[in-house]
Amino acid sequence: MPLQLEGKRVLVTGVGLRPVQQVFTDITTGWPTHTEVADGGQICKANNGAAAA
Repeated sequence: MPLQLEGKRVLVTGVGLRPVQQVFTDITTGWPTHTEVADGGQICKANNGAAAA
C-alpha cells in the first residue's frame, strides 16, 4: 500500500547532545534552562529541534 502524504503536514523532531559551553539561566529563578546529561563522563545538554514541512 503506497504512503499518501498529500494534504498532510509532517513534523520532524530530534534531540542531540552537545557539551555545555555556556549556561543560560531562567530570569525569575536563576536556575539553568537545561538538564545536564553525562555522556561518556562529559557533561552535556540536549539540543531539541523541530521542523514542519
